[in-house]
Amino acid sequence: MTTDYSRCTPIQQKEVNRINKSDDHYEILGVKETATKPEIEQASRKLSLKVHPDKCNCAGAEDAFKKMGNTKRVLVDRFESNSGGINEARNRPQPWWCTIS
Repeated sequence: MTTDYSRCTPIQQKEVNRINKSDDHYEILGVKETATKPEIEQASRKLSLKVHPDKCNCAGAEDAFKKMGNTKRVLVDRFESNSGGINEARNRPQPWWCTIS
């Protein structure tokens, strides 16, 4: 079975290539490390419209879509496991044994 790549725009191919080359979760979604859960979810939705295999027939689109979905899951899970966000750990008080002089 051959794939018809004629429905692939240069912008879509650029996004697919960028996602597939990157190993950084924040870079994949195009958000800062300080992004909130809603910002991560919004960026994921926006990007999925560009690279979803039903809309984007570019080479590597399916892999990029799976990678993007996994990335979103990893980042959102960090918020849920911390019950307040990644940055919450920075604001926690030090254990008593760290304060002994």
